[in-house]
Amino acid sequence: MVSRRSFLQAAGLAAVGSATALAGCSSSCPDSGAPTPSTVLTPDSTPVAADLGVTTDWPTFHHDAANTGYATDATPPSDPALSWRAAVPSDGRPSAPVVANGAVYVRDGVGGLHALDVTDGTERWTVETTRAPETWFAGGGSPTAHGGHVFVAGRDGVFAVDAADGTVAWSDSLAATDSAVVAGGSVFVPTDGALAAYDAATGERRWRVSDFDGPVSRPAVAAGTVFAVGSDLVALASADGVEQWRRTVGASPTDLGFPVVADGSVFVGTYEGLVAYAPESGEVQWRFERGSGRGFTPPVVTPESLYTVEQPGEGPAAVYALDPDTGEPRPRWCSWIGEGAVGAATDDRVFAEVPAPDEADVSGREVQTFRSDTGAATWQFRASEWVGAPAVVDGAVVFTTGRGDVCAVGGDQQ
Repeated sequence: MVSRRSFLQAAGLAAVGSATALAGCSSSCPDSGAPTPSTVLTPDSTPVAADLGVTTDWPTFHHDAANTGYATDATPPSDPALSWRAAVPSDGRPSAPVVANGAVYVRDGVGGLHALDVTDGTERWTVETTRAPETWFAGGGSPTAHGGHVFVAGRDGVFAVDAADGTVAWSDSLAATDSAVVAGGSVFVPTDGALAAYDAATGERRWRVSDFDGPVSRPAVAAGTVFAVGSDLVALASADGVEQWRRTVGASPTDLGFPVVADGSVFVGTYEGLVAYAPESGEVQWRFERGSGRGFTPPVVTPESLYTVEQPGEGPAAVYALDPDTGEPRPRWCSWIGEGAVGAATDDRVFAEVPAPDEADVSGREVQTFRSDTGAATWQFRASEWVGAPAVVDGAVVFTTGRGDVCAVGGDQQ
């Protein structure tokens, strides 16, 4: 087994004094073993009536237009229980959920967009929109709630729907390759080889840049700039699409490779490391790598930490908590997860999507929660099929599964 000091030297990083920093971790934490959750919930758990008291939103995939995945001002339950379960058509896989306006919005597997009351799961409305994108990036055609509308993009086009009653305000036939991002009065839609911007209110197309090699993943928007990944990382002015800079990513972005903007950096996960670029110039600020052939997922970034998953070509994956305060990130803890990605984080908890362990009575997926300070496993949501990135709001966490479950977990807060 590689020692902690040898591990840190191999990573090219200084040792960290904390007793919890990578204790016993070597390549992808092989000595760690599968996390042992304190509580396991499933869609078939007995619902426990509770006043969820949701006071915050999760309005888009990975929380915001910058894709940080950070649930600001949210305290998830520490003593969780299933509050309610609803069902939507599952053929083709439902989207990850979003929460806004007191509702949960989900695109189902056959093209319907649903609004469910966040307190009890009753359906407010449903409307036919679009099926999921044919290119399955991480965003997967999840909706975005913004300014009184819900926007959804997929293989059948782009739709703006009134959040109150489900009336379609406008649509366009552009086939999207990932979920849309809304910022500054524009809707940014990735497609095959291009990125398009629409007026959010009218649906008028403002610009289209067709200068990408291959399908474009979900973009990130911050400070008047749109960052998008095809094979290159490209920065465009959000107002008119004028290119600001372009950088060839040294190794191909991973299949989940959407950009994330936070803390003065643009992060891209590649098959040769996690790379931070300067937003203004595209210069490489640092690269976290642990040898060739190790992919890193797009990170979730909080004010204190950066969370990513290392995916070796062979062997199990691991979630890493990195401390980037001094420039190059310092690993603080890691945990074996088999494979997966980090989908969300609060100040106190980290949510990672992972496969169910061999000893589980299902062969599906789960979302495992970890303490952000130590990496200790806490509760878990497990499904018999796919379960994706959760929507984390104050007092509740909402999940969707491959069989069409929409589940809200509440309970006592931390």
